[in-house]
Formats: sequence, C-alpha cells, structure tokens
Amino acid sequence: MTIRQNEDFIHEDAVPPNVELQKPEGSASELELITTGKEEHDVEEQAAAAVVEDPPPRRRSSQFSSVSVHEGDSDSVRQWKSSPFAVGLVPRTWQEEMDPGREDKSSIPLRISGLVCGTFLKRERLGHNTILWKTNDGDKPRIRLMTGPFWFVTAFVTIPIISAISFVLFFQYIAGCFPVWVSIIWGVCLATCLFSLVRAATMDPGIQYRYLESPQDGWIWNDQAKTYRSPTAKYVSTCAVVVEGYDHVCPWVGTAIGANNMRWFRRFVWMVGICFVLDAILIMMYAHGGISTVTVGCSGL
Repeated sequence: MTIRQNEDFIHEDAVPPNVELQKPEGSASELELITTGKEEHDVEEQAAAAVVEDPPPRRRSSQFSSVSVHEGDSDSVRQWKSSPFAVGLVPRTWQEEMDPGREDKSSIPLRISGLVCGTFLKRERLGHNTILWKTNDGDKPRIRLMTGPFWFVTAFVTIPIISAISFVLFFQYIAGCFPVWVSIIWGVCLATCLFSLVRAATMDPGIQYRYLESPQDGWIWNDQAKTYRSPTAKYVSTCAVVVEGYDHVCPWVGTAIGANNMRWFRRFVWMVGICFVLDAILIMMYAHGGISTVTVGCSGL
C-alpha cells in the first residue's frame, strides 16, 4: 500500500515573480500631490509588503541558506526560516503539536509522534519527521537516523507481522524437518528483509537543504519551504519537507521514499517476495511428503 501524491501545485513557479515599483509620471507638482497624505501612506505600505513577499533574485549558489528573520516573527516562523533544511511551516516542537489550546487540531499520527518522540524521547522535529541522530559535516548538518510520520506502523504493524508469520512457519514446518543449511538460508533471507526495512525506515530519504539562490539552471522555486528545489525533488506535504528523487510515501515503511532510501526500499520489497516464495516451497514440500528427498539424516539433527 502506498500513498502517491502530486505535491507541487499552485504555490510553485518556474521563475519567482519580481516586483517592480513603478514611478508615477507627470510634473513635479503632480508627483508631490500623489505622494502626500493617505495616498503616500498606502503606497509605502504596498511597497513594504511587496518587498517582504518578493522571493529572492535568481542567482547561482552552491551553499544552502536561511530566510531572513524579522523582528515581528513568531518563534515558529523564526525556527522555520532559520532551518538549513527545506521544511514547511509547522509547529517547531512536538510539545507545541500536543498543545490542547491549538486552533488547528493535529492528526492522529502527529499526536502519536508528539507523545512518544516529543514527550518521552525528547527528539528534534523536522517537518512531520523526527531526527534521532544528527551530525555536522563542516557547516552542513547531516541526518544520520530519523523516522517518518508513520514510524509507529513500521514498529507495531509491519515488523511484528513479518516476524510473527515467519517464526510460526519456521517452528511449524522447518525446524527439525529440514537440514541445517535450509534453516540458515531461511534465516539469512528473513534477516536481510528486516534489515532492509529498518534501513529504509530510519535513513534520510533525501531531504534537501534550503537554497535561496538557485544552484543550477532549471531549479524551481517552492513557496511552501521557501527554497529552490531541483526538478526531481518534490515538496511532500505528508512529511512537510522537500525530498530529492521523491517517489511516494509508504505507510508500511513509515516515511517518504526518495533518492537516498530507494535502494533499501527495493531490497525490502524483493526480500519480502523471496521469503514468501521460499516459505511456500518449504510448506508444499512438507505437505506433500517430499521432505525425505532433502532430509537425509534429518532425524539425527
């Protein structure tokens, strides 16, 4: 089961709009008339608003950067603007997500993350994701371990189901009935499947840094995260971050699938299929009495 979505909609433009303030034409007396009293005040307000809302000029840069922080910004907006990652505007901590006085109520996955990741684990929030381990690579922070918004599905549904079914089949049909090498192969397949799942679920899927200046030609301005993004990146509203090479959000893995964790996701899918076929073959051999062909000396094991 996957969730596919078109995340870049009306907020994005190939080239951000540039605001130009036109000077009124006319004589000096006419200009003086236009810029006095209430009209002058309105023009100044409109000009100030235009400057604040105007996206940055399109220039090349290889460095990530943060949006300018203004004196009147709230704490949430300040943290959002100062983040080196391309993240959407969300409550800055999991504690704020759990605030009962919030006007917009949180979804169930966010409340679970707020309770476990915020209240008990005290972990840092990034969009709708949780950072478990982060290091600094020079001036750039690097995410080593993280979880997505559906981490609890992975922890309490996907892993238990795979483990429970596998061990029931092992003790019912494999252990004591097949040679040891069959059990070893079966165990390696199961371990590879679970390891691939955990890696896909806990690594950075490809969260992009924030760029106020376009690093390359063809990059697109994203208004939700206030950043330029590459043509292959998407703003994922489910995770509230821009993900490079975004493919989909998989609730069974618990996070977005992007450029960084795609290979582990594919290994997980392949290993699920291999384990299923292997279990089916062993069960059929057990049921049809074909065990004797591979269980020479099995009774002595």
